[in-house]
Amino acid sequence: MLTQNRGYTVKWLEHKIPPPLVCAFFISMAAIAKSNDVGVFREAKSFDIWVALPFLTGIGVIVLGIWEFKRANTTVDPINPKKASVLVTSGIFKFTRNPMYVGMILFLISATFYLGTWIGFLSTFASGVYLTHFQIKPEEKIIENLFGQAYTDYKSRVRRWL
Repeated sequence: MLTQNRGYTVKWLEHKIPPPLVCAFFISMAAIAKSNDVGVFREAKSFDIWVALPFLTGIGVIVLGIWEFKRANTTVDPINPKKASVLVTSGIFKFTRNPMYVGMILFLISATFYLGTWIGFLSTFASGVYLTHFQIKPEEKIIENLFGQAYTDYKSRVRRWL
């Protein structure tokens, strides 16, 4: 298991790196690959549907998630999920428990098509794995402790990603 190291949970990475920085890191890995002509599958284009659609959808999903948090008057801070005062299950949260992370993955998909390198797909996958194990799963434990059965019921109705 990725978060296990000889039977001890690797907690030192949990909630340490802000998710936008994780996303930026993985986009930069794809950009470095592109600059070195590694895994290039197409020429970069500033605008086409494969770049614009995931980018704009990602922005929309993130904005809707933040808007629901602000409307509920609870924290958006991914580093301190213990500050959550309300379990948000309305709006975009009816479809995914993690809209901001879904939006970031959509940004990575957009960057992959913009840069035109297969490494972008690997970066997108690696980002999803990292976010799941070091951000989302630890958040879920905290939120379950905060909101108990209400969160357990919510988890049974709504998927982690999509």
